[in-house]
Parts: sequence; structure tokens; C-alpha cells
Amino acid sequence: MRNPTGTALYASGMRTTLLSTGPSKSVEEQCDYAKARRAPGYDRWGAVENKVSTRLGPLIEKTNKVMVLAARGVLPAWRTAPTASVLRDAGLPSGSTALEHARIRFALRLRTLDAAHPLVRRLETPILPWQRATKLRCADTLIPYAPRPVLAQPHFSPGCRTDPTEGSTKEAAAEQFNTWWSQLSDNTITVFSDGSEQYKDGAKLVGYGYAIYRGQSLWAFLECHALIDQFKVGIRWSPGHMGIEGNETADELADAGANEGRMDDDRSAEPTISGIGTTARALADAATSDWWSRCLTGLSASYRKWGLGYSIAEPPELRLPRTLLHRLLAARTAHGDFAQYHRRFGHTDAELNCLCGYAKTPEHLVFCEISQRKFHAWPAKPERPPSRPKEGRRVPKIL
Repeated sequence: MRNPTGTALYASGMRTTLLSTGPSKSVEEQCDYAKARRAPGYDRWGAVENKVSTRLGPLIEKTNKVMVLAARGVLPAWRTAPTASVLRDAGLPSGSTALEHARIRFALRLRTLDAAHPLVRRLETPILPWQRATKLRCADTLIPYAPRPVLAQPHFSPGCRTDPTEGSTKEAAAEQFNTWWSQLSDNTITVFSDGSEQYKDGAKLVGYGYAIYRGQSLWAFLECHALIDQFKVGIRWSPGHMGIEGNETADELADAGANEGRMDDDRSAEPTISGIGTTARALADAATSDWWSRCLTGLSASYRKWGLGYSIAEPPELRLPRTLLHRLLAARTAHGDFAQYHRRFGHTDAELNCLCGYAKTPEHLVFCEISQRKFHAWPAKPERPPSRPKEGRRVPKIL
């Protein structure tokens, strides 16, 4: 396929064009989907503990039809290729996955709105005991609560734009720090902060100082700068593991705190805006992987042997020329110009054998003597032409 300029059009470019011009779901559609999707699937629990329809079937099916049609337009795959494999190979979401991601994005947006936003006032207005939750409230419960952002004036402390190490070595910096520390007056309070990251039985243990891991918390930022403006506070870097008494003590306490496994229950334990963003991405990834795990069981055993994962991102093979990409997708799905495929669909006028005389199979492309004559032109080719079935199956995976 070529565009009007005469240059070859790759599947990756078609996918990018599709995503940039595709229609987005309106806020009302996201709210409707979020309200009904309190439980996964087409059904939800009713008021009398029985399953009732969410009435989202038509919306999901229409969205899925559009996504599948777009995926088939991107890929040079046969029309009978399985829908799940087509969406996976195009790096596009299914209809249900796209709506689920829209619901998660809308819930994250509700959590990060300014406190004066009209939607926030609707969310924080108490409801009466007999009232049902609105669409906004149902969407708002998906993401954990986090303190809302506050528009504050930028604060620049003296020396905040300079390199704290000043280009000196750790030994010289340690000597300078000890000299500076010994000259402080008796009424000066010095606080050392350090962090520790360890792994125990495969679990990640983190002991941290508030200035490091909680520095992104909005409340910590505002309180620290309020104290800096009120008192004479200075910050100085001290090199670690250089025999500085306070620094070594802070390092030991950080290691002990990481191994203790105790969790803070004060304001530092509250989720942050960046933290709920991570939660939203984890929910979106879980929705994607759940859909793929359900669809993978319905695909053929030959396709599952490829061990392909699924993510809503551009697969690297989409940058291959369309002729080569078609060969790769046909070999994966076994839906192509193959003898078994033609027999399955009753194509009596199809040619079942290759020009070399052997039957057309998905792996025959790499063993065919005609293609091996052009082995020098193979992209990402192995050291020598494949001669065994195991070697032949490895070549398309390299591509």
C-alpha cells in the first residue's frame, strides 16, 4: 500500500493515524459506563441480590466493532484471522478494554481536580440515606482518595539551583562537612535524613526519610516551606559512608526501619497524586491482561505456542514492510495461503503446493529452497539458513 506521495505506508504509520484521528468518548458516556460497571462483565448485582443486566451490551459491541474494523484496516491479515489476535497484533484495545480505560482515566481526573471545581462540590455534597449514588460518585470510588492539588506560589530557597556536591570528591566533601559542622553554635539543631532500599524474600523493603520519599506530598511541601519561611533553616549535603557521625546513625536507623516492616499511620501514609496515578495505571494494565487471558484460551494451540503478550502499544513488528508483516502474521495465526487453511474452508480451486513441490505450511517459508536462495536479503537473519523445524520456528520470532 502506498500513500499519495509515493512512499511505502507501514502498519505503524496507519496505527498512529488511527489513534490521532479516532473519536474519544464523551464525559457522559464515561459516566454511564462507570456507573454501570461497578462489577466486571455485562451483569451486576441488583438490590435483591440477583444479577441484572447493566444494559451496556450495545455500547460495548459498537465500540468493539469499530476497534476491530480499525485493526483489520491496519494489519495485512486475512479476513478470517481471530479477532483477539488481530487486536493484539495491532496494539489496539478491545471495546470493553477501551471503555474500561476511559472509566479509569475519568476517575483519576475526578481525584485530581481543583477543590473549587464544580464537579468536586457535587462529589463532596453529602447524600441523604435514601438517595442512590450518582454517576460521578460511582466513578469517584474507583481511585483512592488523595489530597487535591493546591495552586501555590513557587518557592526558591537560596542555593537551590546549585550543585550540592560543588564538584568535589566524597573525601574532600566529608572533610569540609566535618569542619563546617564543628563550627556550628550550641543552639543549632542538626537533623540527618537517610533512606534504605532492601529486598527480603523477593519483597521490596524501603526505609525512607520524609525529605526523600515524601517530598512529593503536597502537605509535606507546604508545611516544610512554611517552616523555612518562619525559621532560619538551611540544607547541606553530606556524603554517605564517610565516617560522619550523624550520617552513619541515620543510615543504620534507615536499614533497621526497612527491615522492621512497620507502616506509618499518619499523614505520610496518605496516597499522593503521583501514587494514585500509579494505581490507575495498574488498574488499566490489569484490565488489559484480564481481557487477554480470557481470549487466549479461545485461540489455537499453534498461536499460543508463540507465547505472545499483550499491551496497548505499538508492536515493533508493525515497522516491517507490509509484505513481510503479512507473512509473519499468517505464520502466527495459520490463516493464510496454506494447504490446511484451504482444506478447512473448502477452497477447491486453491493451489496447495509451493512452486518447489512441497505443501504450503506456516513454517515452509523459511525452509523453501526458493526463499533460501535469497537468504542474504533476510532481515535479522540467523547465521545460517534453518534446516530443522526448531530452527525454522525461531526465525519468525527473531523478526
